[in-house]
Amino acid sequence: MSKKIIVFAKVFNSIAITFLFAAILFGCANKEVEDQTAQVKEIFNRIEELAPESEEFKVLADSAYNISNRINYRKGATKATWLQGKYLYAETNYEAAKSKFETSLRNAKEINDLKLIGDVYENLGFVYNRFKDINKSTEYLKLSAKVRGEIGDSVGMGVSYNNTGFIFWMASQYDSAIIYFEKALELRENLPQKEFLASTCNNIGTVYYNWSIYDKALEYYLRALAIQKELGNDQSVAITLTNIGLVYDETSQTQKAFEYYKESLPYAISAGDSQTIGYVYNSIASAFVPINIDSAAYYYKKSLDFYKSVNYVGGEILALKGLGNIEEQKNNFSAAKDYYYRILRLAEDQGIRIRIAEIYLLLGKVYLYETNLQIAKNFFLKSIEIAEEISLKNYPRDGFLYLSEIYDKTGNVDSAYAAFKQYEKYNSEINDADMQRRLSDLKSSFELERYKRSVQAQIYKNEKQRIYLVITIVGLLFLAFTAVILFRSLSKIKRINNLLVQKNELIEGQKSELNYKNEELTESNVAKDKLFSIIAHDLKSPFNTLLNFSAFLREDYFELTDDERLDYIKELEGTTKNTYELLENLLFLSASRTGRLDFNPSAINLKEMIDSVLELYASQTKGKSITIKNNISCAIKVFADSNMLKIVLRNLLSNAVKYCDDNGEITLNAELKNERVIISVEDNGIGMDDATQTNIFNINVVRSKMGTGGEKGTGLGLGLCKEFIEQHKGKISVESEKGKGSKFSFYLPQN
Repeated sequence: MSKKIIVFAKVFNSIAITFLFAAILFGCANKEVEDQTAQVKEIFNRIEELAPESEEFKVLADSAYNISNRINYRKGATKATWLQGKYLYAETNYEAAKSKFETSLRNAKEINDLKLIGDVYENLGFVYNRFKDINKSTEYLKLSAKVRGEIGDSVGMGVSYNNTGFIFWMASQYDSAIIYFEKALELRENLPQKEFLASTCNNIGTVYYNWSIYDKALEYYLRALAIQKELGNDQSVAITLTNIGLVYDETSQTQKAFEYYKESLPYAISAGDSQTIGYVYNSIASAFVPINIDSAAYYYKKSLDFYKSVNYVGGEILALKGLGNIEEQKNNFSAAKDYYYRILRLAEDQGIRIRIAEIYLLLGKVYLYETNLQIAKNFFLKSIEIAEEISLKNYPRDGFLYLSEIYDKTGNVDSAYAAFKQYEKYNSEINDADMQRRLSDLKSSFELERYKRSVQAQIYKNEKQRIYLVITIVGLLFLAFTAVILFRSLSKIKRINNLLVQKNELIEGQKSELNYKNEELTESNVAKDKLFSIIAHDLKSPFNTLLNFSAFLREDYFELTDDERLDYIKELEGTTKNTYELLENLLFLSASRTGRLDFNPSAINLKEMIDSVLELYASQTKGKSITIKNNISCAIKVFADSNMLKIVLRNLLSNAVKYCDDNGEITLNAELKNERVIISVEDNGIGMDDATQTNIFNINVVRSKMGTGGEKGTGLGLGLCKEFIEQHKGKISVESEKGKGSKFSFYLPQN
């Protein structure tokens, strides 16, 4: 019995020792796993301080991945895979980067790591942008914003919205871009990271710049600039100052533009960013081109030096093209070719086919100037071939035009005609596409304003409903209180009844006001449709006339007689004047409807202003032998906005001249009555019927008739006159009889 106990004790001791060793080994293993997990986390912290394109970033990401796999640390391996994708993206290996990101996304979803999911979605958006797939790119960026919103990451949401807007902006979809930039702005205005807010303001400013809404662009650029200066971010300050300079450059305020370019340069130099310095110098050079070619060349060379120092090929190409263009303007064709060949080598090394097509075209032009027709022809054919392969239209259009000229010079009439037909085909497609783009941009800006108005209207509606609810609750409480004392006082019952009557009247008044607002909105939409119709049709016709007559003058100049040239020039002048008046009416009408037109009345000598306006129509009245009688006294003054009054007088006189027969007569009168000046413009032209008179000042109804000399109009002018006169608290009227002429009268304050 004792031996069995001893054996049992020995077995028990062996088992206990085995378990003890296993526990020690298991504890050591756990300790090793914990240490290596901490090591992976430390690697991640180190990686956050590195640029993705650095070799150390790659080595550390690979190390984190290997360690995580060895200890089965899934979260670490998933994040490391994402970091490997970021390195591959920085190395421009986009297919491999996409594969890494997709693997990381699958694993992140399995372990439900929402933060990492949001980050990977964002990087996939960047990858698909490189693949030129804007739909997938923006889809992933929107998913990134959604996931980041679910975990309360407002900073990350702002980044996703801003990047989504940036992708739309790069694709020239400005209406979508502005929506996401404003979403980012709404978030970032409540965040402490002011540099993000400045970036979004700058982006919104750039959208408005592309829309040519320069006042809004300037507003956002200046807001971004104030924040960037506060943060001391010299590079961002330099870029924004240059952007502001570009706004002034586009609005023909060259001196102001130079001031901002000059201010931006020290910031760019202080930031030490050569690409930014090159951007500033390139902008300065472009501004100098129309006023001082030598200065432009100097700054293009400085820009080129800085772009080359950071191996930024896109910037080098821009600077070299500017230098080549300057040499071409100086007729230094050999030097121009040197610059263009340098661009060609850069473009071929980088595989930038659009630049290759462009440079072939530029080289062909130079050889054409040198009358080296065969080489020029070969370059034009190469340019056309590449441009057509990548679906460009402007380079083939110009190439076929130059080929037509070459064939014409070599006596190959059939080929010249065929090339010119190809030129006309591409030119027509480009003009149609350009008009559609302009209409789209204009429509987008209208849609944006309508979107903003709808948001404001919804806010107003919600506030009104809240007020109604409060009033209703208060009314119910009041009725409950009065019910208790109804039997005590008849006077109180009458007061309550009166109050209810007043409320009903208020509701009826509000109903009438809402109906009136609906009518205004309907009229506004009709006016907007008319404006689009005018822009789409009435503007296209004169531009086609200008293009055709310009082409005739250029191509057949030496075959035309002096009288024929003079006739063409007169046609160009007349079309240009009519188009300018139409554009001016459109712009003033748009400014008036959107409340952006300043109203600055002052004392004006009426006769002097009318004399200045009459000078504009001297050639037209002379051509139709029209007599103008200006019976207005030099002593009469009116108190009005100079620009608006000039537009009114120009439209009334233009109509009088347009509808006067040859040898007709126009009479201008003015009289003082009750501290008001009554002004009239009377003609003995074709007159109008009663139906036309009824709607003559309504832009949405009136349709302009052809003038006695074939002059065209749009029906905008008189409606614009009515708006401007009413803004002066005045009134305009018409008296007319068909076949006997018309008399337009309006009054303005004398003081």
